[in-house]
Amino acid sequence: MTNLLSAVLGVSFAAGLNTYATVLALGVMQRLGVVHLPPGLEVVGRTPVIVAAAVLYIVEFVADKIPIIDSVWDGIHTIIRPAAGALLAYGVVGHVDPQWQAIAALVGGGIALTSHTAKASTRAAVNLSPEPFSNWFLARRRSFFCSRVVDRVASINRRRIRARAWFCGGLHCLETVALRSPRVPPAGLRA
Repeated sequence: MTNLLSAVLGVSFAAGLNTYATVLALGVMQRLGVVHLPPGLEVVGRTPVIVAAAVLYIVEFVADKIPIIDSVWDGIHTIIRPAAGALLAYGVVGHVDPQWQAIAALVGGGIALTSHTAKASTRAAVNLSPEPFSNWFLARRRSFFCSRVVDRVASINRRRIRARAWFCGGLHCLETVALRSPRVPPAGLRA
């Protein structure tokens, strides 16, 4: 990552929207050699971290589709996402003076909290609507936007384009299959 400031801002903002997709995208891009992360972030390219991020991303994907669970999930993640944004920002600038590491962590946590708060308040308003489609639409757009932000932070080369296509295509396929699966209405709504 050539520009530390843009990396701190981009990764922290994406972590505030969806921490697990951000860590998963960084880990997959590190593993494929698309981006070379600083030594403080190389751990996200290891298999256990990628698997954990993928599993938690799937759990979050399912939780986003149920309004009451989504609100609880966002409430819990009001603590997790800013902390993750701070840790990722700290990892991005891991080789600079310690005072700049602390500043990067504070800025990263603040940016992650800001983007999470904007997302959570929008989702809380949408959860009040009686139809589920706007909720699903926002969840899909957030995942796509998060992967695009992480992608823009990475350096440009040919393999990055292929990795982005595979990653975004995989997320799109996962979400399309999940949205088309048969749904059984709750017991109180059956005719």
